[in-house]
Amino acid sequence: MTYGRGIFLYPINDDGEEDTNAAPVDYLFDNYAYDEAQAKIDSINAGLKFYKLTLEAGYYAGTQIVIDDSDTPDEYYLQHYRRDAFAEYGVNTYVLRRMIKAEQKRINAGLLPLFKDYGFNKYAISARFSNGETWYSQVA
Repeated sequence: MTYGRGIFLYPINDDGEEDTNAAPVDYLFDNYAYDEAQAKIDSINAGLKFYKLTLEAGYYAGTQIVIDDSDTPDEYYLQHYRRDAFAEYGVNTYVLRRMIKAEQKRINAGLLPLFKDYGFNKYAISARFSNGETWYSQVA
């Protein structure tokens, strides 16, 4: 799941005011909200062991939260480097798998929803095509 952020710009009605009932025509980058979200991510990352959250530019507009798992032991590591896993993490591979799953659950269920207060919306993949194109739709 992806979380995105942007300030909506709406068309102007006959009175010279934004028509918020219409579809947005563009997005504007919000530096203040970006700095607040980055500070929140920095504090969250201090408590994470396997994953790191980062803010990156959206494909067309806005900002998205990306979960970096490059430092997370994958299944190949867990199956082939059992002795190294114990030496590096101090637990066996069964406990290490459970620790990784618990951190995933904590991020998805507890931490990412906090960014709704910063104006981020939750998106899920609605279609993926063989040419790599992916469509997203907003989740409630």
